[in-house]
Amino acid sequence: MQVTENTEFDKSKEGQVKKFNQLLAQSTDNGKTGCSADSRWIVNISKRDLDVPERSVLSKGLNFAVSPSRIPVEDFVITTEKSAFS
Repeated sequence: MQVTENTEFDKSKEGQVKKFNQLLAQSTDNGKTGCSADSRWIVNISKRDLDVPERSVLSKGLNFAVSPSRIPVEDFVITTEKSAFS
């Protein structure tokens, strides 16, 4: 019983290692190790190269917005008070 389990485990492991090596070879063949599949979806129409953080933000899509680090509560209160007295 143990021999059968070990044989199946080894066959499965070999298949997974083989798949991984094929994927690794494909990613290095493109010559763009820092750019993943997101590079298909990003079209750079500027004259300068985009760095990794810029590509990361662009890959998130048009609905992505950066959250503020601090919520401006004072601005909300002032605007609300101004509209209440207008």
